[in-house]
Amino acid sequence: MRTLVNIFLALALCQNCLGQTPVQLAPPLLKSSAVFFKQAAMVELKFAEPGTHIYYTLNGQPPTENDKIYKRPIKIKKSLTTLQAITAGAGFLPSEIVSVSFVKDGLEIQSEQHSNPNEKYQGNGSNTLFDNEGGVASMKSTNWIGYQQDTVEITVGMKTFQQLNSVLINFLQDYKSWVFPPQIISVEYYNQSNQTFEFFSEKKIELNKSNSAPECRPMLLTTENKIATDRLKIKLYGFTSLPDWLAGKRRHGWIFVDEIKVY
Repeated sequence: MRTLVNIFLALALCQNCLGQTPVQLAPPLLKSSAVFFKQAAMVELKFAEPGTHIYYTLNGQPPTENDKIYKRPIKIKKSLTTLQAITAGAGFLPSEIVSVSFVKDGLEIQSEQHSNPNEKYQGNGSNTLFDNEGGVASMKSTNWIGYQQDTVEITVGMKTFQQLNSVLINFLQDYKSWVFPPQIISVEYYNQSNQTFEFFSEKKIELNKSNSAPECRPMLLTTENKIATDRLKIKLYGFTSLPDWLAGKRRHGWIFVDEIKVY
């Protein structure tokens, strides 16, 4: 009788083992010297669990087990590249996605002027917006310039009069702290012939309910044809009343901006 009981218990334990939910893997560790770079950025991905691989994409699409397997450090050279990676293996649930955007240095900026920021978030000096530092998704980083107002205006002065076709601006997104990219980004260029600022490019941004973790969100604005100028005026229109699905609904949102690149 005792033998039958033992057999029954052993079978029950085996069934429980077989019915267990697979363990989800941790995301890979991403290692790079900086997210802002001049010529190229080398990125290493690490994960040590036997029988697993790291899969990654550079095209903006979420990675799956059908994408490239990481084998050696990745060299990034484009103006804006978002690297996304997961770990996956037989018998495990794939990890959450780790995602980092890398930004190449642009044409030389000589100066910039911006609206007065909140006294608590004034950046780390006069070159905060083009010093190739930052890229940390935290309000505590001194590289961010923070605003809680309807409109922010930034004027960028280039070192020389030259041909331009795109502008990149890096923002912080942190839903829990009511920090968002602006609703609208508008860029104008200075037309020397008419001595006026004229339309360059514009982008409207929608909030993603499922994308609530703090992150850096670089935004690239382009124009079809290159435009000759030595000045750009950037206008950021913030959320004056947050959406109802946020904890701070109907309150005024924040805008945190760091690096600006011109190409």
